[in-house]
Amino acid sequence: MSDAGKLKVVIRDGRLLSALPNDVLFDSGRTDIRADGQAALADVAKVLATIPDRGFLVAGDTDDVPIHTARFPSNWELSTARAVEVTKFLISNGMRPQVLAAAGYGEFDPVVPNDSPERQGQNRRIEIRASTEPRRSTLARRDERDSVNEPQGNTRRLFQPSRGHWSKSSTTVAVTATTMDARRT
Repeated sequence: MSDAGKLKVVIRDGRLLSALPNDVLFDSGRTDIRADGQAALADVAKVLATIPDRGFLVAGDTDDVPIHTARFPSNWELSTARAVEVTKFLISNGMRPQVLAAAGYGEFDPVVPNDSPERQGQNRRIEIRASTEPRRSTLARRDERDSVNEPQGNTRRLFQPSRGHWSKSSTTVAVTATTMDARRT
């Protein structure tokens, strides 16, 4: 583990991630990034922007102390809003939006039990998780998939909502797009 001030770079569950405690980034119950947090994130953005073809998930985490405000009815909303703010900040500091995603885990992904104020503080954090696979756009993955020749013979039709028509596929397929469940053989 590397520890540069409050920023920690760790490997957890085989994944490389940067973890920043929320007390460096945010005031309690807020999503505005503090000045010292902005400085740390700007340095992180410079480094991550140099890593080609990797995706990054900005994950917000909280402790298990409930929050009940009009803006944040639960820790999920707070952790997600914080992750989005950090994501927008990283983009404004040179990262490509195509390689970033934001998620909020609320109190449901603790690194330690929430049984003391110190441990609760460890669970209040933003993590920037590097993907293990190169980042490719959905369009690139679809084009790659479509370029593969399907075997002739036992084929059927698959509805592709993005294209608005049926195309060949093998075996019966259930496609769900939002609430639509289309089945066709």
